[in-house]
Amino acid sequence: MSKKSDRAYRKWKESMRPKKEPKYFDVSDVQRAEFNLEPLKCRKCGSTKNVVYLQYVGDAQCEKCGAWQGEYTKAGHKRKKLRDMA
Repeated sequence: MSKKSDRAYRKWKESMRPKKEPKYFDVSDVQRAEFNLEPLKCRKCGSTKNVVYLQYVGDAQCEKCGAWQGEYTKAGHKRKKLRDMA
């Protein structure tokens, strides 16, 4: 094989590899680890760039939709509070 065809084959082979999706963390992961992990993913809107964890509150807030992450389940449904269940 010539150098050009060898280079083209390697480039093609590399393009055929499955791409790894980046790992996104959840608020529960941060609370379990007891230190800040990034990037966080919003439970409500799915945004991955605008979620900020506030250590003094112990919760994260999405800057895009304004949702506090502790209020939502991982599926994006709003949690029921005890007063709402009564």
